Amino acid sequence: MTDEKKGRRRILVSAVLFPLIAAAMLRLVFRHCDLRTVWACAASADPRYLLPAAAAMCGFILCESLNIGRVIRASGYHVSLFQMLTYGASGFFFSGITPTASGGQPMQLVYMARDHIRLSHGSLSLLVELLGFQTANLSLALFGIFYNLPQLRGMRPAVQVLIAAGMGANAGVFAVLLLLIFRQRASAAVGCGLKRLCRALKRPGAADKLESQLQEYRAGSVYIRRHPGLLVKNIATSFLQLTAMYSITFFVYRALGGAAFGWARIFSMQAVLTAAIAVIPLPGSVGSGESGFRLMFSHIFSGRLLMPGMLLSRGISFYLGLLVTGVFLLVVFLCRRAGGHRQ
Repeated sequence: MTDEKKGRRRILVSAVLFPLIAAAMLRLVFRHCDLRTVWACAASADPRYLLPAAAAMCGFILCESLNIGRVIRASGYHVSLFQMLTYGASGFFFSGITPTASGGQPMQLVYMARDHIRLSHGSLSLLVELLGFQTANLSLALFGIFYNLPQLRGMRPAVQVLIAAGMGANAGVFAVLLLLIFRQRASAAVGCGLKRLCRALKRPGAADKLESQLQEYRAGSVYIRRHPGLLVKNIATSFLQLTAMYSITFFVYRALGGAAFGWARIFSMQAVLTAAIAVIPLPGSVGSGESGFRLMFSHIFSGRLLMPGMLLSRGISFYLGLLVTGVFLLVVFLCRRAGGHRQ
């Protein structure tokens, strides 16, 4: 079985298991709640704020699409906005249904290959997008910690450990990414060590894949140094992308009638929460995202607003995003199939 077929099989298994995992985790989250009351409160939310929240979720996907498309166009390809949106939508959807978002980038490369984009150029676009995203993600999370330091100090030790672990993981990924891209000697040393480990474990195929990945990082290093303005644009777009996503919770808060806390407080807390749950290897952070919301926003969404706030915030930022991107990819599939039949 080829690597591509194995990858598709893993994603298919994840797609089947995801609804079961989501249902089980959500049942645990809502097990002590009166669902009728929660739903009635959520249904009474002001649509004037829910519409901007939904628009912000769409803006998140659009920004990722533009970041990827910007690098692909700079590599000499003429890709349309529809194609860019396909890459962004596939990243969101398949990252959401697979553990640790492992299915997003492979499927993005599959869609790029169908548009006759070389693997090296597709990988480069995802590498530059990842670097911009991690830069914005870590920066906003650090801002959130310092901005909310008194509140975070008063939280349970388990929450503080989760935040520390999440920040450590994000910082570690960012540091390794910078090391592999901008420090050739360090990259070579890390690569040699990991390849020896692969051979010691009798995994020659993994060693070959690792060498291919390191070559992509080296190519990315050269490209970024030659086009620094492109990386700057991607970082700026990533800040806009995450600002849109983290603002969804504020729109939900206002939709439920909340007025005691401002945008900066809620936005920054959401940045910390997103970084904290990143270390939990569940598809789309299902369960952990909901539980983390209850722990970190209980002082903001007070009383009866907490569970409806969690339902709407996660529902718009994640589950609605899955629905939108899933429907979009279905349309892409049907369009390609119809085009194939016409030919």
